[in-house]
Amino acid sequence: MALAAHIRDTACIGRDWSGWPEEFQDPDSDSVKAFRESHAPEVDFQMFVQWVLDQQLEQVAEAAGDMPVGLYQDLAVGSSDCGSDTWAHQGVFALGMNTGAPPDDFNPMGQNWIFPPLLPEQLRQSGYEVFIKTLRSNLRHSGALRIDHALGLFRLFFIPEGRPASEGTYVDYPAEDLLKIIALESVRAGAAIIAEDLGTITDEARRGFGKMGMLSYRILYFERDWEHETFLPPESYPEESLSAVNTHDLPTLRGFWEARDISIRKNLGITDDQAHDEALAQRDIERSRLKDALSPFIPQEGGDEMRKISLAAHSFLASTPSLLTSTSLDDINGSPDQQNMPGTTSGHPNWRRKSPVTLEGLQGQYKQNESLLAPLVHIYRETYRTLDERDV
Repeated sequence: MALAAHIRDTACIGRDWSGWPEEFQDPDSDSVKAFRESHAPEVDFQMFVQWVLDQQLEQVAEAAGDMPVGLYQDLAVGSSDCGSDTWAHQGVFALGMNTGAPPDDFNPMGQNWIFPPLLPEQLRQSGYEVFIKTLRSNLRHSGALRIDHALGLFRLFFIPEGRPASEGTYVDYPAEDLLKIIALESVRAGAAIIAEDLGTITDEARRGFGKMGMLSYRILYFERDWEHETFLPPESYPEESLSAVNTHDLPTLRGFWEARDISIRKNLGITDDQAHDEALAQRDIERSRLKDALSPFIPQEGGDEMRKISLAAHSFLASTPSLLTSTSLDDINGSPDQQNMPGTTSGHPNWRRKSPVTLEGLQGQYKQNESLLAPLVHIYRETYRTLDERDV
């Protein structure tokens, strides 16, 4: 980071290390070593910043230490092609390739996540050093860790740089080794592991996750009897799972109800007019069937329809056998906008939305019963009390 800042300031070159002067592109070069010595204060400053960040995260973890789970973190599926990981470990990354997903009904053009995948054979030959270091860093202050796109432990979709996702292909990974490493490191850290096993997932992968004690990730929108096009009842959710209404890649509950995600996808050019109209018609059906599934949990009183639906959705999840259930801050705030729109790198403010309510403001709303937080806390407290009485 110190080297990136220096080159940016002196040569007006961005932080993408592939555009740096050649002598600085190799982290083991004499020029890099000389820079480290001649610019020690800048290097020390960057180390200090990282230390401060780690201290802050540690304090957050300590504040959550008395909770049953603690801090729940997320392990991203990859690293930026212009970041420090790829610069420092160039030999194990497939530079010139991008990771993504093939075309499907949700993303007709496929997805290109614009970061290089790890090379499976080189990763194995290195003793999985990068994977282990990454895992340990993410588990360091975690009570639970969600592994994004967990199918990537078995295979990843490689897309040649500059080519569409339709021209990509799957490459297999040493899944058994990677799963065993995760199991070992999670036990050492005392953290639960949640495998994000949504979308196109193989039976082999599901068995592998279950064998290692990883929790499945069950999302209300997707838990359906697809043959009869109905939503599954709460009791059908597996116990070894984390259940939730949605994820950061999916519409918030309000966004789903208002079909905001469908409109945004059309405005971004992801879908054409015909696909947009078909999606709206399908959403009308989905909304009606979801309301049917939630009907036993919809309160007679409790405000407008959206508030009642939100309370019902979380009451529904609280009644499932899932060991863990999560609630998003966006749903608590009633936001219509999702954090990330898969398949986009521009046009949508991915990962840049700020909460309209501060933590202090949320605390005040809770005390005054002005948001969904207070009734949601009541729902889950009632559930836990019931579970305790049954000695589960």
